[in-house]
Amino acid sequence: MLFSAHRYFFRRVRIIGLAALIAMQLGACVPLTAVVDEAQQAYERLRDHNVVAARERKEKEESERLRSSASDAESESVSQTAQAAPSPGRAATISDDSVVVSGDIMRRVQQGQLEVASAGLTTQPFVGPVRRAAPDTEGVPRPLQGPPRNPVGLIPPLPDRLQLPVANGEPLTEIEVAPNVRAIERQWVMVVNPEQRIQLEIQAPVVLQFMIREHELNAMNRDVLVFDVPAELDADDAILQLLPDSLRPLMDRNHVYQAQSGPVPARGSSVPLPVPLAAICQAPVSIGIIDSAVDNTHPALAYRGRQAPVVSRSFIEEGLSSPPAHGTSIAGVLIGQGDDLSPVVPNATLYSAAVVYSQDNYRQGASAASIMQALDWLAGESAVSVINLSLTGPANRVLEQGVNIAADQGKVLVAAAGNNGPFAPEQYPSAYDPVVAVTAVAADRSIYRWANQGNHVEFAALGVQLPTAGNDGRLTRQSGTSLAAPIVAAFFACELSRNGGSIALARETLQALAEDLGDIGRDAVFGYGLLHPWPVPQR
Repeated sequence: MLFSAHRYFFRRVRIIGLAALIAMQLGACVPLTAVVDEAQQAYERLRDHNVVAARERKEKEESERLRSSASDAESESVSQTAQAAPSPGRAATISDDSVVVSGDIMRRVQQGQLEVASAGLTTQPFVGPVRRAAPDTEGVPRPLQGPPRNPVGLIPPLPDRLQLPVANGEPLTEIEVAPNVRAIERQWVMVVNPEQRIQLEIQAPVVLQFMIREHELNAMNRDVLVFDVPAELDADDAILQLLPDSLRPLMDRNHVYQAQSGPVPARGSSVPLPVPLAAICQAPVSIGIIDSAVDNTHPALAYRGRQAPVVSRSFIEEGLSSPPAHGTSIAGVLIGQGDDLSPVVPNATLYSAAVVYSQDNYRQGASAASIMQALDWLAGESAVSVINLSLTGPANRVLEQGVNIAADQGKVLVAAAGNNGPFAPEQYPSAYDPVVAVTAVAADRSIYRWANQGNHVEFAALGVQLPTAGNDGRLTRQSGTSLAAPIVAAFFACELSRNGGSIALARETLQALAEDLGDIGRDAVFGYGLLHPWPVPQR
């Protein structure tokens, strides 16, 4: 009894402690009691699943034992050997004292159907391309194979159906259309040029009756059409069957892209930043950021009495709330000033395209339609040479068109690789060919534990415990590929300013400048290597 009481006490303390870290990272806007309650509920849900799984496993083992006893000795030996050696791809078993998570539960966890609460659980180390782990993530469970919906395990997943409150309008519903893929319910988007618009009116007029709005993309010479289709046309992508073959590649769901806020580290970094980031250049560059709104009154941005050099436009659906925290953090990396925080492009002007809305107290999303409008605005701003997107989501035919058009118009697009773990599928827009995909490393050059990996990764930058602008006028240290991306965007902006605007030359120069990490040459973990705005200690 005493042992059980101690075990419960320390487990409860761990849940509260981890919940407190999340509450502190998110700011005072989230009550600690609410986070603790959610942490406890997540643990209890997993415990219930574990009990059922243990019972099922016991019944299965008993059944196998009875079948095995009826076979000959050789078959029994082969059966025992097969049971002793896990099959390829089988996840490592997770145990919590006497409760065991079965292989079936593990597979469901990997597929995102169940959440793993970090309190009281440990995982077997995985064998993969990551040879070194960032020091500040010690104690956090290593990622399982497959994209975890909730790497930390304390914040519950978004519901399959999430109603978004819209002020003075019809509420929108966000749904999960596939594992880890979300979209606005029954909304489809299409990007067409004038000739394609005429073709649509002639060959598929029935589709136009479902159009609820359209937006002119002046810089791209196209229109974004947004449709709200009946359920029978939404299912199995039936709406596409109403289009001629040549127009089908121009339409896709109104997918939702997540702002890339990394999991909260379990402990502070044991390797402190040597100095604040140094300026990459003093040139008056202009950088576009597609993210949440930016709080240009934040003391880190509007310091020494000056007005923050931020030009802002909003492309968020009317009535949706837009918390400025994530975009302000991205701006803080670029132009912020404060303790342990120095601007990497001190004379830059930022063009902030707000597309991110609030999903809940923890997460933010942006629709493909909003991102397309933001891309068009920034593509039309001649001063903007580089566009940063710290957003990730699924492949989308409409977004791919926007990325290609913006790149053809001379813009460098830099995007976060994602924070879903090394075995997760590639995320977009970072995986599109014209986009520069950025991963994150710690101060000792170790890879960020939760960073996505793949052959599309091009550069790495500091993105673990990075000082930047936080909530409520504070300065915080944050982690994630979203924080690393603007550093690489700044490198491109400065290099383009130096060489007269040659993107090919800038890419070649930065590839040569990057410090090679991991395997020799470009690899799926670090890309070409680390771009760092200050000298780093020699290994």
